[in-house]
Amino acid sequence: MRSRSVAVVLATLLAVAALLGSELAASGRGYGSGRLHDPCRARHVLAGDTADRAVQRTVMRALDYAACKSHQSREELVLGLARKGFDLAKAAKGGLDVFELAQLLAVLLGR
Repeated sequence: MRSRSVAVVLATLLAVAALLGSELAASGRGYGSGRLHDPCRARHVLAGDTADRAVQRTVMRALDYAACKSHQSREELVLGLARKGFDLAKAAKGGLDVFELAQLLAVLLGR
């Protein structure tokens, strides 16, 4: 019974090692290390004429503008806002009150 338990543990460890090895061989080391775009340069915008797409384009442009002015990438700006305690999910859903919106705009505009 004990030798069977040891065999199961060894088989599990072997499977884990094989999975990790295959992920690393498939360039898993570079996952998440993409190039950050310069927010001061034009980039591809979302196509479409729906209100949702228009809002997305406006938000992306505003984030790029604020990131450019603060000399950081858009991703760094968003992470910085999250670290400062801004509820970005709530903001994306339009759930900010006037005071929270004023704070967010002040941070985005560097004031």
